Amino acid sequence: MTKSPVKLPPPVYSDEKHHIRLYQGDCLELLALLPAESIDLIFADPPYFLSNGGITCHAGRMVSVNKGAWDKSRGPDANHEFNRA
Repeated sequence: MTKSPVKLPPPVYSDEKHHIRLYQGDCLELLALLPAESIDLIFADPPYFLSNGGITCHAGRMVSVNKGAWDKSRGPDANHEFNRA
């Protein structure tokens, strides 16, 4: 019995004329679903682990650098393990 292939979610943007498809999700999960040698470019916005309660100046105003729980560091070892994955 052949195992059926796992399907990608529908793209959030598709332009078949230019062969462009954008997917939103966990890049490590989505990459595992793609056929080998089928990708020309990957653009990812990974966590940078900068959400630490700090502030910065933007357009002359003090603003928070916190992006959310997904961007908080869980320590150097966990950050390194994430980057290696």
